[in-house]
Amino acid sequence: MNNWNDNFNKANEAKQVLISSPIEGERQFEALLRASPDDGMFYLRRAEAREAIGSRVEASEDYQKAVVLLPMQNWKDTASKGLQRCRSVDLPEHSPDVGMTTVINGCNLPSDIKDAWRRSLLSDGIEPRQCISDGRVALEQTLKSLLSPKNLSSDNLHNLIQAFSGNQTSKRSTVIHMNTMRVLGNQASHANAGELDETDRSAFREAAKAVLVDIAKRPD
Repeated sequence: MNNWNDNFNKANEAKQVLISSPIEGERQFEALLRASPDDGMFYLRRAEAREAIGSRVEASEDYQKAVVLLPMQNWKDTASKGLQRCRSVDLPEHSPDVGMTTVINGCNLPSDIKDAWRRSLLSDGIEPRQCISDGRVALEQTLKSLLSPKNLSSDNLHNLIQAFSGNQTSKRSTVIHMNTMRVLGNQASHANAGELDETDRSAFREAAKAVLVDIAKRPD
Protein backbone atom coordinates (compact mmCIF):
# COMPACT_ATOMS: atom_id res chain seq x y z
CA MET A 1 0.00 0.00 0.00
CA ASN A 2 2.85 2.37 0.83
CA ASN A 3 4.36 1.78 -2.60
CA TRP A 4 1.00 2.51 -4.25
CA ASN A 5 0.61 5.74 -2.28
CA ASP A 6 4.15 6.74 -3.16
CA ASN A 7 3.54 6.14 -6.87
CA PHE A 8 0.22 7.97 -6.66
CA ASN A 9 1.95 11.06 -5.27
CA LYS A 10 4.78 10.81 -7.81
CA ALA A 11 2.24 10.59 -10.64
CA ASN A 12 0.45 13.73 -9.44
CA GLU A 13 3.72 15.63 -9.11
CA ALA A 14 4.91 14.58 -12.58
CA LYS A 15 1.55 15.63 -14.05
CA GLN A 16 1.98 19.18 -12.78
CA VAL A 17 5.56 19.32 -14.05
CA LEU A 18 4.53 18.13 -17.52
CA ILE A 19 1.84 20.80 -17.76
CA SER A 20 4.22 23.59 -16.77
CA SER A 21 7.39 22.20 -18.38
CA PRO A 22 6.59 19.52 -21.00
CA ILE A 23 10.16 18.38 -21.64
CA GLU A 24 10.98 17.80 -17.98
CA GLY A 25 7.55 16.28 -17.32
CA GLU A 26 7.93 13.75 -20.13
CA ARG A 27 11.32 12.74 -18.78
CA GLN A 28 9.93 12.29 -15.28
CA PHE A 29 7.15 10.03 -16.54
CA GLU A 30 9.60 8.03 -18.65
CA ALA A 31 11.68 7.36 -15.53
CA LEU A 32 8.62 6.41 -13.49
CA LEU A 33 7.37 4.02 -16.17
CA ARG A 34 10.77 2.39 -16.54
CA ALA A 35 10.64 1.59 -12.84
CA SER A 36 6.94 0.58 -12.83
CA PRO A 37 5.82 -0.15 -16.40
CA ASP A 38 2.48 -1.67 -15.33
CA ASP A 39 1.31 1.13 -13.05
CA GLY A 40 -1.86 2.45 -14.64
CA MET A 41 -1.86 5.61 -12.53
CA PHE A 42 1.27 6.85 -14.29
CA TYR A 43 -0.46 6.43 -17.63
CA LEU A 44 -3.62 8.13 -16.38
CA ARG A 45 -1.85 11.17 -14.99
CA ARG A 46 0.38 11.49 -18.05
CA ALA A 47 -2.71 11.27 -20.25
CA GLU A 48 -4.41 14.04 -18.28
CA ALA A 49 -1.32 16.24 -18.55
CA ARG A 50 -0.90 15.58 -22.26
CA GLU A 51 -4.56 16.35 -22.85
CA ALA A 52 -4.17 19.60 -20.92
CA ILE A 53 -1.34 20.80 -23.18
CA GLY A 54 -3.12 19.72 -26.36
CA SER A 55 -1.26 16.45 -27.11
CA ARG A 56 -4.49 14.51 -27.56
CA VAL A 57 -3.22 11.70 -29.79
CA GLU A 58 -0.59 10.72 -27.23
CA ALA A 59 -3.10 11.27 -24.42
CA SER A 60 -5.49 8.82 -26.09
CA GLU A 61 -2.79 6.14 -26.16
CA ASP A 62 -2.10 6.65 -22.46
CA TYR A 63 -5.80 6.61 -21.56
CA GLN A 64 -6.18 3.29 -23.39
CA LYS A 65 -3.32 1.76 -21.40
CA ALA A 66 -4.72 3.18 -18.16
CA VAL A 67 -8.11 1.55 -18.78
CA VAL A 68 -6.41 -1.84 -19.04
CA LEU A 69 -3.94 -1.46 -16.16
CA LEU A 70 -5.86 0.41 -13.47
CA PRO A 71 -7.32 -1.98 -10.86
CA MET A 72 -10.25 0.12 -9.60
CA GLN A 73 -13.38 0.72 -11.65
CA ASN A 74 -13.68 4.40 -10.77
CA TRP A 75 -10.18 5.04 -12.14
CA LYS A 76 -11.00 2.98 -15.24
CA ASP A 77 -14.11 5.14 -15.73
CA THR A 78 -12.01 8.30 -15.44
CA ALA A 79 -9.61 6.98 -18.10
CA SER A 80 -12.50 5.96 -20.37
CA LYS A 81 -14.04 9.44 -20.18
CA GLY A 82 -10.67 10.99 -21.00
CA LEU A 83 -10.33 8.70 -24.00
CA GLN A 84 -13.77 9.73 -25.25
CA ARG A 85 -12.89 13.42 -24.89
CA CYS A 86 -9.68 13.05 -26.87
CA ARG A 87 -11.35 11.04 -29.61
CA SER A 88 -14.12 13.58 -29.97
CA VAL A 89 -11.58 16.19 -31.10
CA ASP A 90 -11.03 16.37 -34.85
CA LEU A 91 -7.38 15.29 -34.81
CA PRO A 92 -5.83 12.30 -36.62
CA GLU A 93 -5.45 9.15 -34.50
CA HIS A 94 -2.85 7.29 -36.55
CA SER A 95 -1.29 9.75 -38.98
CA PRO A 96 0.35 12.72 -37.20
CA ASP A 97 2.14 13.89 -40.38
CA VAL A 98 -1.14 14.26 -42.27
CA GLY A 99 -2.52 16.23 -39.32
CA MET A 100 0.58 18.41 -39.25
CA THR A 101 0.27 19.15 -42.96
CA THR A 102 -3.32 20.27 -42.42
CA VAL A 103 -2.30 22.49 -39.52
CA ILE A 104 0.54 24.11 -41.47
CA ASN A 105 -1.66 24.73 -44.50
CA GLY A 106 -4.28 26.36 -42.29
CA CYS A 107 -1.92 29.03 -41.01
CA ASN A 108 -1.99 32.50 -42.55
CA LEU A 109 1.79 32.60 -43.06
CA PRO A 110 3.99 33.34 -46.09
CA SER A 111 4.73 30.29 -48.24
CA ASP A 112 8.44 30.32 -47.42
CA ILE A 113 7.70 30.11 -43.70
CA LYS A 114 5.25 27.26 -44.27
CA ASP A 115 7.98 25.48 -46.22
CA ALA A 116 10.35 25.95 -43.26
CA TRP A 117 7.80 24.27 -40.99
CA ARG A 118 7.37 21.41 -43.43
CA ARG A 119 11.12 20.80 -43.59
CA SER A 120 11.20 20.49 -39.83
CA LEU A 121 8.00 18.64 -39.02
CA LEU A 122 7.45 16.32 -41.99
CA SER A 123 10.96 14.87 -42.35
CA ASP A 124 11.07 11.52 -40.56
CA GLY A 125 14.14 10.45 -42.51
CA ILE A 126 16.20 13.35 -41.16
CA GLU A 127 17.90 12.96 -37.79
CA PRO A 128 16.14 14.70 -34.86
CA ARG A 129 18.79 17.36 -34.26
CA GLN A 130 18.43 18.78 -37.77
CA CYS A 131 14.62 18.74 -37.67
CA ILE A 132 14.57 20.53 -34.32
CA SER A 133 17.13 23.09 -35.48
CA ASP A 134 15.06 23.76 -38.63
CA GLY A 135 11.93 24.13 -36.51
CA ARG A 136 13.58 26.68 -34.27
CA VAL A 137 14.34 28.77 -37.36
CA ALA A 138 10.73 28.37 -38.52
CA LEU A 139 9.48 29.63 -35.16
CA GLU A 140 11.75 32.69 -35.36
CA GLN A 141 10.49 33.46 -38.87
CA THR A 142 6.88 33.00 -37.75
CA LEU A 143 7.20 35.39 -34.82
CA LYS A 144 8.87 38.02 -36.98
CA SER A 145 5.95 37.69 -39.40
CA LEU A 146 3.32 37.98 -36.66
CA LEU A 147 4.81 40.77 -34.57
CA SER A 148 4.54 44.42 -35.50
CA PRO A 149 7.80 46.17 -36.47
CA LYS A 150 7.91 48.13 -33.21
CA ASN A 151 8.22 44.83 -31.30
CA LEU A 152 11.14 43.59 -33.39
CA SER A 153 13.90 45.28 -31.41
CA SER A 154 15.84 41.99 -31.26
CA ASP A 155 16.09 38.83 -33.35
CA ASN A 156 16.80 36.79 -30.20
CA LEU A 157 14.16 34.06 -29.97
CA HIS A 158 13.71 34.55 -26.24
CA ASN A 159 12.94 38.24 -26.81
CA LEU A 160 10.61 37.44 -29.69
CA ILE A 161 8.64 35.04 -27.48
CA GLN A 162 8.47 37.65 -24.73
CA ALA A 163 7.13 40.18 -27.22
CA PHE A 164 4.54 37.67 -28.40
CA SER A 165 3.52 36.87 -24.82
CA GLY A 166 2.87 40.56 -24.21
CA ASN A 167 0.10 40.45 -26.80
CA GLN A 168 -3.29 40.40 -25.11
CA THR A 169 -4.50 37.64 -27.43
CA SER A 170 -1.60 35.29 -26.67
CA LYS A 171 -2.37 32.09 -24.75
CA ARG A 172 -0.17 31.09 -21.83
CA SER A 173 -0.04 27.51 -23.07
CA THR A 174 1.19 28.66 -26.50
CA VAL A 175 4.00 30.66 -24.90
CA ILE A 176 4.97 27.58 -22.88
CA HIS A 177 5.10 25.51 -26.06
CA MET A 178 7.23 28.15 -27.78
CA ASN A 179 9.68 28.06 -24.90
CA THR A 180 9.80 24.28 -25.13
CA MET A 181 10.76 24.66 -28.79
CA ARG A 182 13.33 27.31 -27.89
CA VAL A 183 15.03 25.12 -25.28
CA LEU A 184 15.17 22.10 -27.59
CA GLY A 185 16.28 24.30 -30.46
CA ASN A 186 19.13 25.68 -28.40
CA GLN A 187 20.22 22.13 -27.59
CA ALA A 188 20.11 21.23 -31.27
CA SER A 189 22.24 24.24 -32.15
CA HIS A 190 24.98 23.48 -29.64
CA ALA A 191 24.80 19.73 -28.93
CA ASN A 192 26.49 16.79 -30.60
CA ALA A 193 24.31 14.93 -33.11
CA GLY A 194 23.71 12.00 -30.76
CA GLU A 195 22.38 14.07 -27.85
CA LEU A 196 18.86 14.48 -29.21
CA ASP A 197 16.63 11.50 -29.96
CA GLU A 198 13.13 10.59 -31.14
CA THR A 199 11.66 11.50 -27.75
CA ASP A 200 12.99 15.01 -28.17
CA ARG A 201 11.68 15.17 -31.74
CA SER A 202 8.25 14.04 -30.55
CA ALA A 203 8.18 16.65 -27.78
CA PHE A 204 9.23 19.33 -30.26
CA ARG A 205 6.57 18.31 -32.80
CA GLU A 206 3.79 18.32 -30.24
CA ALA A 207 4.82 21.77 -29.02
CA ALA A 208 5.03 23.00 -32.63
CA LYS A 209 1.61 21.60 -33.48
CA ALA A 210 0.04 23.38 -30.50
CA VAL A 211 1.70 26.64 -31.55
CA LEU A 212 0.56 26.33 -35.15
CA VAL A 213 -2.99 25.38 -34.16
CA ASP A 214 -3.17 28.57 -32.10
CA ILE A 215 -1.72 30.64 -34.94
CA ALA A 216 -4.22 29.15 -37.40
CA LYS A 217 -7.08 30.35 -35.19
CA ARG A 218 -5.85 33.93 -35.12
CA PRO A 219 -7.64 36.55 -37.23
CA ASP A 220 -5.88 37.65 -40.41
